[in-house]
Amino acid sequence: MKIMNRMIVALTALLLVAALATSALAVTMYVTTDQAKVRESNSKNSEVISRLPEGGSVEVLETDGNWSYIEYVNKKGKTRTGWIANKHLSNAKPHKHTWSDWRITRQPTCAKTGLKEHTCTTCGVTKTKEIERAKHQWGKWTVTKKATCAAAGEKVTTCKKCGKKGKKKIEKTGHSYGEWAVEKPATCADKGMRSRTCKVCGDKETEELEQLAHTPGPWTTLVPLTREADGERAYKCTVCGMEVRETVKAEPSLARKDKGELVKTVQNMLNALGYNVGKVDGIYGGKLDAAFAQFARDNDLVFAEGWIKPAQLDALVSAWVKSIPGEKWMGVNDSLVLTADPDGKPGDVLSFNWILTNDGYDPCTLKAVLMGKGADHDFRGDDIVALLGDEALKAGIANSLGGAFSIPATAAEDAEALSFRAVVENNKTGEIWLSNAATYKMAG
Repeated sequence: MKIMNRMIVALTALLLVAALATSALAVTMYVTTDQAKVRESNSKNSEVISRLPEGGSVEVLETDGNWSYIEYVNKKGKTRTGWIANKHLSNAKPHKHTWSDWRITRQPTCAKTGLKEHTCTTCGVTKTKEIERAKHQWGKWTVTKKATCAAAGEKVTTCKKCGKKGKKKIEKTGHSYGEWAVEKPATCADKGMRSRTCKVCGDKETEELEQLAHTPGPWTTLVPLTREADGERAYKCTVCGMEVRETVKAEPSLARKDKGELVKTVQNMLNALGYNVGKVDGIYGGKLDAAFAQFARDNDLVFAEGWIKPAQLDALVSAWVKSIPGEKWMGVNDSLVLTADPDGKPGDVLSFNWILTNDGYDPCTLKAVLMGKGADHDFRGDDIVALLGDEALKAGIANSLGGAFSIPATAAEDAEALSFRAVVENNKTGEIWLSNAATYKMAG
């Protein structure tokens, strides 16, 4: 057989040589093998650059022993050249099969693949092809192991055709817990615990109870609050005796890199007083520091760079209020309603919650909430504590702002009452208006 193959190859080569010798033009040949390899050079070790289908035509340009240099058209329709073994070429156009219809020779089942074949009606060649297995025809599922809250179950089924068994897991059921029972009550000194038990399997689930809040006793001032610095106070829990400390913030204050409407308000006030802060952008930067430092020097204030304390803001707002031209100082507007109520914390600190409502007034910006001693105060003198606002009020009913502030009790010494007013600027006209006075009568 090997001798016969060699003879065929030799004969093909001779035919190619003869064909090329008799014509200066390329000779059309046909590929006899599917996926015939086209190589970069006339060596079986060279790179494969393409594969040609059985029956495809090529142009043989030259031959070299067992190889032919060909020109062909690749899958992308590009004309290319390369080398192909002579054994894959023939000058006779391959036979084109005329296939009969497929005939099933073995029916597929759910256990085995089937077979089908068809035959060339011209040359009698037969091709066979496998048919995929049929799907199982499963019967009804039968539970062989019930699922519980502790373990998964299982169910099975059988194929009606081949008898194959199928299994499927049944997920665990959820626990059926009873009511929670407190095992350890929570106190202000320690957390508690409660538990509940599954009625089916006895599984026990526990849950931590949060520690209770302390029950405050009388406040004791540790560090008095001032408008210069924060204060500190403490109380002892009447249940467990633990001391609880609290920092009382002196507000408002500003620090470098702070942003917002509060910073913008301070920038506008400094500009109005003749201290250039540059662009009013609501960002506490170096220019604001420089402008406030000059204001502090002019008003004999102690100023630490990068931090504006509440007392220094009080001085700025007082100076700004006194600088407002008479024609822009419009007095009280009944549409602006301020309420200020104590929050009930005793001690050397007075804490208030405030709400300002704009009922039908033009859009305006809250500049500050001012405090003065006495029930009747013109709010343009020296005895003022300023608590800056930081948001705009829209026009219309029930447009309101709110907040909270704490002041030292020493700020109200020798005063029968404290009165609070909000000062706002009309966004359209620049006029300055006051709210009503919210009065707080001092004890005693």
